[in-house]
Amino acid sequence: VVGRIEGQTVNELVNDPMYQAQLKMAELDVASAALGVTESTAELGVAISEAATAATCIFCPQLAAPGAANVGVKSLAVGSAATSLASAILALDGLKAAKTNYMGVTYQSGNGDYAEYLPKIDKKEKFVPGQIVGIKGGFVTKNTDNATQLMVISKQPIVLGNAKPSHNVADFEKVAFLGQVPVTVSGTVKLGDYILPDGNNMGMGIAVSPENMNSEDYKRIVGVAWSASRGALSEINVAVGLNGSAMSKELERQNEINAKQEDQIAMLKKIVCGMNTVIAKLDPEYADNIKKVIGAEAESMLNEPVQKNVIHTKKKSTQVPPQIKKVMSVAENLESHFLSDSDIEYTFELARTKIKDIQGGSYSSSFFESYDSNPEFRQILVEKLKNRYNEGVYKQLEVMNAQASSQQ
Repeated sequence: VVGRIEGQTVNELVNDPMYQAQLKMAELDVASAALGVTESTAELGVAISEAATAATCIFCPQLAAPGAANVGVKSLAVGSAATSLASAILALDGLKAAKTNYMGVTYQSGNGDYAEYLPKIDKKEKFVPGQIVGIKGGFVTKNTDNATQLMVISKQPIVLGNAKPSHNVADFEKVAFLGQVPVTVSGTVKLGDYILPDGNNMGMGIAVSPENMNSEDYKRIVGVAWSASRGALSEINVAVGLNGSAMSKELERQNEINAKQEDQIAMLKKIVCGMNTVIAKLDPEYADNIKKVIGAEAESMLNEPVQKNVIHTKKKSTQVPPQIKKVMSVAENLESHFLSDSDIEYTFELARTKIKDIQGGSYSSSFFESYDSNPEFRQILVEKLKNRYNEGVYKQLEVMNAQASSQQ
């Protein structure tokens, strides 16, 4: 047996480890989004309380307007968080529906790439599997100079597209677009090396380690070596069509180089301006010339007064430092916002309302079917979310107390 097409039953799907992992991730998204709603709701309550206090203070009525603005900001945050929770619940429902209602098939084969028939530039040119080729205007050739794409002649494609009539199939070659392909490479090859054409236009490649790549090499990448060899000539398993990370790494490297160069230039400017300042004090004409060349930056640096070192002494205060007062205030605020079951249930009612808005009033949610009809499921969910949130409040209180103790 060299291949098969196999269906999957519902029972097999439910017990499939990959599906179970996807399900757990979707459920975790729902839990995280629910905590986001509870946190933003708690912050809204604090903002409302602060705004009300400010509004009733006869000595500082100017605080009422900022407090009201903060209430508006926190209200928007609650709405946004509720929308995120609704989206997470819909995604969970969608995953279950997609997996159970639209079950597909698996095609299994020992072959390893997706390929297509492409026409030869020269119909007399001969190719063998594993050769690196250049694509020019949709035509294939072993001459890789000025090619728009670099690809490989496929050995055993799992899918072969663009099929041609048997009477002229010799005018075409099977070219791998995506997947794992054996490639003929000369010299030592290490795992993770980039495979490039050797430049002789005979279909062979060479391996270059990532640290030895230069900017011109990146446009010549055929793929990444997924096997190694120390032989003079070997067939290497190469991942083709998956080279986006290579370009990302090069961009990161160039950004790091640019950042270092900017720092070096800034340092050199300071050194040069320092030297110019000394010379300018001795020769006013030199100062005028420097200002003309460098401009406003030189003007400010040449006129900058010399700063003398000043030693400040701290005086002890018997009053409670402002930062400790702030810590104590935040701690009291946190302590008053532990959540109850009803707080968590309100979170899901917000999400239910958002889903109705998203779905246009009518919807069918497997999540809310379980939530409404299964008291045990509902209680476990509410307890877990409440405990997770309140544990976070406790931890924040511990941090605040530790900070207050250390600063006293």
